[in-house]
Amino acid sequence: MSTITSTGAATAGANKTIGKDEFFKMLIAQLKNQNPLSPLDGADFAAQLAQFSTVEKLGNISDQMDVLSAFGNYLSGVQTAGLIGNEVTAEGDQIQLNGETSRTINYMLSANVQKGAVSIFDSSGALVKTIEFGSQNAGMNSVTWNCSGQSAGTYNVAITAFDKNGAGVNASSLVTGVVDGVLFRDGLTYVTVNGMEITPAGIISVKKPASS
Repeated sequence: MSTITSTGAATAGANKTIGKDEFFKMLIAQLKNQNPLSPLDGADFAAQLAQFSTVEKLGNISDQMDVLSAFGNYLSGVQTAGLIGNEVTAEGDQIQLNGETSRTINYMLSANVQKGAVSIFDSSGALVKTIEFGSQNAGMNSVTWNCSGQSAGTYNVAITAFDKNGAGVNASSLVTGVVDGVLFRDGLTYVTVNGMEITPAGIISVKKPASS
């Protein structure tokens, strides 16, 4: 099989991949031009065909996986679209103000805390407000921000919390709002809530809005 091997290597170097048409053309050429005093060994011939069959099957599996992946993304997008009109709570550190006089800021605590604070920053990074809180249990908690007079725009939230021994406790800020759209970008799906893009994986609760 030296002829096929060397020819295949040259073709692979030029084209990177060899299709089945090229393979069989090379095989026929070898059969036609083989040395009658040293005919093609049957075992080598069978091995060459088996190798090609394996590669072809792997290629077909790869194509099928690409199709399944695309179909999975499609189903995920369809399911996510069902969130439109529902109120969700998700991981996020931004607040979008549009003239409200107060906003509830939700956050998740990993353990019971003795004290903590919610810090709010404007889009330039300047501290706008610090809201301190006392003892709270692990899980979802909230404070109310009196944002009357604050300019419309995006604000960032940071949570700090400490247990009774003064050790820091992990805390993550949350955003709550009604899903008003779904975006598909770069193979990923996002929902839009209060003007922000959120990945569905970050959503921790879904419910019908209170007004419905």
